[in-house]
Amino acid sequence: LGVDFAAEDFKAGLAQGLRQFAQNKGTYLVHCNEGKDRAGFVTAVLECLMGASAEEVVADYMVTYYNYYGIEPGTEKYEAIANSNIVKSLCSAFGVEGLYAADLAAEAAAYIAEIGLTEAEIAALKTNLTANSDVVVYYTNDVHTYIDGDISYDNLAWLKQNTDAADVLLVDAGDAIQGTAYGSMDKGETIIKLMNAAGYDVATLGNHEFDYGIQQQKALIGKLQAAAVCANFQNLTTGELEYAPYEMVSYGAVKIAFLGIATPATATSVSPKTFQNPQGNTIYSFLPDSFFTSIQRQIDAAREQGADYVVALSHLGDVSDGVNPTSVEFARKTKGVDVVLDGHSHSVIAGSMVQNVEGEPVLLASTGTKFENIGVLELSVDGDFSVVLVPGDSVQSDVGVQKFVEEIQRSAVEAGEYIVGESRVALPHEDAQGNRLTRYMEMPLGNFCADAFRVMLGTDIGVVNGGGIRNGLLAGDITYNNLISVFPFNNSACVVSLTGQQLMDALEASVYIMPEPFGGFLQVSGLHFCVDTSVNSPVEHDASGLFKDVPADAQRRVSDVQVLDPASGKYIPLVPSREYTIGGITFLLRDSGDGVIFRNATLLHDNLGQDTEILSRYLQQELAGVIDSRYADVEGRIIVR
Repeated sequence: LGVDFAAEDFKAGLAQGLRQFAQNKGTYLVHCNEGKDRAGFVTAVLECLMGASAEEVVADYMVTYYNYYGIEPGTEKYEAIANSNIVKSLCSAFGVEGLYAADLAAEAAAYIAEIGLTEAEIAALKTNLTANSDVVVYYTNDVHTYIDGDISYDNLAWLKQNTDAADVLLVDAGDAIQGTAYGSMDKGETIIKLMNAAGYDVATLGNHEFDYGIQQQKALIGKLQAAAVCANFQNLTTGELEYAPYEMVSYGAVKIAFLGIATPATATSVSPKTFQNPQGNTIYSFLPDSFFTSIQRQIDAAREQGADYVVALSHLGDVSDGVNPTSVEFARKTKGVDVVLDGHSHSVIAGSMVQNVEGEPVLLASTGTKFENIGVLELSVDGDFSVVLVPGDSVQSDVGVQKFVEEIQRSAVEAGEYIVGESRVALPHEDAQGNRLTRYMEMPLGNFCADAFRVMLGTDIGVVNGGGIRNGLLAGDITYNNLISVFPFNNSACVVSLTGQQLMDALEASVYIMPEPFGGFLQVSGLHFCVDTSVNSPVEHDASGLFKDVPADAQRRVSDVQVLDPASGKYIPLVPSREYTIGGITFLLRDSGDGVIFRNATLLHDNLGQDTEILSRYLQQELAGVIDSRYADVEGRIIVR
């Protein structure tokens, strides 16, 4: 450009350059190959458009005179140079008499329109200029439909719309649609609507995305406006992945691939029928046998496609179950991934570094669960990633989305009145005098609940603490709210393992004051045993009253313990040295509830769904919606002598 700012060729050239800025996101370089007048003028116009004051514009322009010539601010020479150069040039260009009293943003917009940019081009230019050059990615994981806390989708929507950055994305690492009645009332549809309202861009699959069956999972993903990605969910019939392995997002010249990964444990954490055809053949796989090589192939493909960075949305978890790969193992055994945003273990990881197979650092982060935090991943203009976790009380709400959340909360009780099945028999939990029978004797309701955990979690044994059963079921229609009244504490399901000997000790601890009521008295499934209440309990407790041990040589109340053999359908003697899997709620099995009677348990699988969801799915999927005469009476699972 020439040095005459009023010349038509200068204005035309400037318009051409500013259109490039409007059409492409920054960073921008304004350069003058001799002197600084033209670069200084253009930069000053852009600063005015961005809302800078006259003092700021002049000070920025004069930096060069200070750096190169030592012209000090506040001196007569400084003021003379400023007034005769940038102040005079801007006043002439804007057609104003005084720079300091003018509305510089409006005057700059009018000037840029005069040289030829349209209103839309000016708006785009201003948007690009006023944003930071960093890329910001907000991320969530394991929300589990929880919208009653300090953070919800309205906060995410506000953050995405009000973040000062060149580009803002919102992504999720799985387990969004299951966990509370907000998800179960319409099998995840409401949560998908909330995710769309919040503005999610990319999401991967958690194991609980399949809790409502494969057809519903596909239907929900079809309604999700975000791109669904998963690099290891394969249709064995076609040999193709069910979803794109990654989503490539461009930020100007920078490309980031968001790679989705689901835990292979998904295949066993829901009903096996989910991934089978009507003939019982498995037709879907999460590629456990070729996990690392399959994922590495997709990472390499993303790099070959031009990805400058790869961010993995992994639903793997950082806690090992001894079988399935963790996010840490994934980071260590692959190359080409820059960041792993993880889910599944519900861990809070504010940012830790793991070395990949080539010794390069990989940033690992996770937000916890149930909107404990909002994760913020930033990519600076220098190519550096950083993460921070934001608590909910520091984030404002989008009013429109907040109203939507509140409407859902108000309607949840009404929605809970939908019918999930019927019972042809009454299943009480107490007698006419108010004695809570589930606390000291086998009850049909306890059998129903324990069966639900054993069958739906695929374990050898199912257990329910009698104190956790808070209401009965009447004969007739059963609503979801009825199930909530049975299990009102919103516990999650989990699976643990015990040796046969440890299981016998736990049973002994559960009946130590029988026939007196005890919240830790176990309703059982897949298990038969006898109790002799005439024997003094050998159970030892510590000073706090917590279960400590059962002496090896002590006479026991519990005897003749038998476990269901699924192959024969018969009960066979428990083997003390054998490992058994037990399904139940986290309060009892994981969190040492009811006197730590399961103190020796080893946690295998955690957070496998809400307890009421387990009951609902068992009723609908395994009992065809009907509790029939099999639960009319007790079966003799617990024989009292």
